Amino acid sequence: MEDLNKTYFNLLKQNLGKKIAPISLFDPDHRPDGNAIPYSTAEKSGLEEFNVTEYDQIKNIEHHGQKINLNIIKMQAGLGSSVKRDDIVQKYARRTSLGAKGTDLFFELDGKFRSVSELQLIQAINLEQEDAIGSVTYTNLVNEETNDVVNEDWEKSFNGKSFDQIFKDSQKLHRGEEIFQKKMPTIDENGELTTERMAPAGHGFVGVSELIKVFKYENPNQVTVIGNGEDLNSTPELPLLQWVVESDTPVVMITTSKTKDDLKGGQISLLKDGGKNYLTIVEKAQAEESGQLNYFEELGLRNSDRKALFNTNVVVINEAALKKKLGLVENLSLEDFLQEIAPDVISNKKIQNGKTFTQLESALGSVVLNLDAFFRREYNEKIVSIVNVAESDRENFFIPIKKREDYDKLLNEFVVSDRNYRLCRR
Repeated sequence: MEDLNKTYFNLLKQNLGKKIAPISLFDPDHRPDGNAIPYSTAEKSGLEEFNVTEYDQIKNIEHHGQKINLNIIKMQAGLGSSVKRDDIVQKYARRTSLGAKGTDLFFELDGKFRSVSELQLIQAINLEQEDAIGSVTYTNLVNEETNDVVNEDWEKSFNGKSFDQIFKDSQKLHRGEEIFQKKMPTIDENGELTTERMAPAGHGFVGVSELIKVFKYENPNQVTVIGNGEDLNSTPELPLLQWVVESDTPVVMITTSKTKDDLKGGQISLLKDGGKNYLTIVEKAQAEESGQLNYFEELGLRNSDRKALFNTNVVVINEAALKKKLGLVENLSLEDFLQEIAPDVISNKKIQNGKTFTQLESALGSVVLNLDAFFRREYNEKIVSIVNVAESDRENFFIPIKKREDYDKLLNEFVVSDRNYRLCRR
């Protein structure tokens, strides 16, 4: 098979001209013909289509001791320059250039400031002590801008040894082969592909990469967790991972109940397409395009609504369970499979040297939900489960850092727990 980066970019190119039906949010009072039904306003009889399980129903279940082989993937393939941090990088990393957000944002642990990416490695080492864990593989998604800085972490020390040596000395810890995402051409003002501006093409890449792996391997046996590199709490708690294995659930997207801080973020909705219904993520831009921004922002916060499901960008793939479901797919080539999961394209316009370039990007959630749509359409099977985390547990799963103010607030209000190396309130 051709280079994975090229395969992924070709999927984006082919979907660039694909006409996607405009999104119109269902509003019983003003837009009853809307084709996207938010969870918060869906009729009770249609809720099972969302395939939602509340984490409250999972976290206290008694488990049966089945060992989990865990593969942790942290997405570190971008500079994330929207988080202004030059002063932090110079002070703690003693660098003058940016790396990934995870390598450039620091929290104090035992009197020493460590980057989020270091703390995530410490988290992985800590998981070695859990009886439920059979093995931990730690993998980074990187690109040419972040690769060197991310790999420097492995030579840093913890308890008198480098992280790399700790992993080598352990029977349960394994350093995974990094997933390298190349920069891709963009589209110029004439609509032609150009290398004058090269840019990353979104974290849909890691979704495609992982689904190819499951499709090709005969007996995949890991539970893969994909999370943001700057979010220290993006590795789910053990009860959720145990539930995924024991319930034989193929794929989980983790959401959290929307709060007033989440007005702009994507919400899980049900898309009506002919006679079939599919899960989708409705984004702010789509609500603006349909003239429903205020309605979009209010969803889930009004007294008449049930909760809205806010996407956290954390995905859990139970490889063995997904491989079983792929057994339903007879005589489907890898190339045809990729056509089915090909992500929707985000056209991101950027200015460089006075010229406008369009970057082709896609999101992890798009890949996962297109997989789900394929199985719903062809086999009437729901591959993706939504696990929703209540506001009371939200910070155990999801503490996003989207701008510098988020980080400054976390420094004032949170500390790193010595027990589980997660961020928790002071």
